[in-house]
Amino acid sequence: LDADDVVINVQGDEPLIDPAHIDLLAEALLDPRAPPMATLAVRELPRPELADPNLVKVVLDRAGDALYFSRSLIPYQRAASPFILRHIGLYAFRFY
Repeated sequence: LDADDVVINVQGDEPLIDPAHIDLLAEALLDPRAPPMATLAVRELPRPELADPNLVKVVLDRAGDALYFSRSLIPYQRAASPFILRHIGLYAFRFY
């Protein structure tokens, strides 16, 4: 791989991933100021889905960086939070 190549990993349990999401992730990593890895998450996480083990949740810090991913119910979730999102099964890496 060349130093500026971007590798996108589509998880096997996400065969119907929206191609626009792949493009969005690739474009984000083409920015030379971007971190060497990225993933996507969306805010659409209705309360009943918080406990669904088939949906991966991601918790963000205030800067928007992922703290952890979980298939389990996020502990101490009392109300809707802007810091808990539904993870989309895509990861992107850039090699230096």
